[in-house]
Amino acid sequence: MSTSPEAVPPKRRARLADVAAVAGVSKGAVSRVLNGGASPVRISDGTRERILAAARQLDYEPNAAARALGRRRTETIALIIPGATEQEHRGHRFSHLKLSETLSGIDAATAARGYHVLLQIADTDPFEDPRHHRIWKNGAVDGILWIAMPLTPQVNSLRVPVVAINSMPTAEIDAATFNADHYGGARMATRHLIRLGHTAVAHIAAPRDSWAGRERLRGYHDAMAEAGLTPFVSTGDGFEESGVQQMQNVLATSPRTTAIFVGGDLMAVGALRVASLAGVKVPHDLAIVGMDGVKVCLYTTPSLTTVKMHMHALAKRAATSLLDQIESVASAPAHVTAPMELHIRESCGFPTSMPPLSPSVPVTDLDQLEYPPLVST
Repeated sequence: MSTSPEAVPPKRRARLADVAAVAGVSKGAVSRVLNGGASPVRISDGTRERILAAARQLDYEPNAAARALGRRRTETIALIIPGATEQEHRGHRFSHLKLSETLSGIDAATAARGYHVLLQIADTDPFEDPRHHRIWKNGAVDGILWIAMPLTPQVNSLRVPVVAINSMPTAEIDAATFNADHYGGARMATRHLIRLGHTAVAHIAAPRDSWAGRERLRGYHDAMAEAGLTPFVSTGDGFEESGVQQMQNVLATSPRTTAIFVGGDLMAVGALRVASLAGVKVPHDLAIVGMDGVKVCLYTTPSLTTVKMHMHALAKRAATSLLDQIESVASAPAHVTAPMELHIRESCGFPTSMPPLSPSVPVTDLDQLEYPPLVST
């Protein structure tokens, strides 16, 4: 008589007691080896090997809750990122390549150490939303990665370590910070255009509600002030559509402009499109430099000069710092500022012999470059 599949009992998952029986040891010894339980009793190497062999034989998977209890850790971190400031951007919040690069760097660090990541999206102050701070205070996570959001004194009330990426460091808040040098990169981009002979340099600014956007604006203003030039700023929201709108505004209200530093590559792509439709030749009539270093800059026409930040590497360092604090490998919060690189391509008008579609040579100091004699603009 045949037996229906429904009548066949499912294979029982191996339990701690099964491993203990095969290995010939107590359940407590198995727990200490497989779940990380703390104990003053030393487990010999031979016993440890028998337990591991039994676990492999039985295809035993340690219970996550038991392991967390034994180690007093959940092996989970919270990753909190800001919500879109504009409703229409919610649909492509994660399409920004720099955010994807950041997430990839975090994943590289956490996967290597066996940690999980809990994603939280905050449209307002995270402490005003009980969904978020309830998780932080009930022991569900071991630490928090705070992405591009203001650090408030309430962070000090948390019982888990916090590491911030692209957030303003402050002495009053006990959190490590890992930031790209937005100020230095923006100042370098603006000075590059000035050293090319431009005296009417406009800026399409990133959103001013972000610390990175304010730092980029500050870098532009300082470079213009150092050269004794008058700034012109038109503020966008970081996406291509606003690059179109703000470029139209610059062309209509500041016709003397011969160069534009755009505080975000996606906006710069929109600006290039407007210039092309308006018959403005880049870089002959108008030089353009972007910022972020997204790969699409290599494939625009003309290819876009940009200031690049290496977010994968920076985010990986930040996540590693958080895990080190969780595991007591490091205790003192670090404050890291990573320099940006100027990648020169066609849109800025700097003479280069590099063929199209070839990777640009990164520049961190403008004195590395030999600028052409200044011409009247």
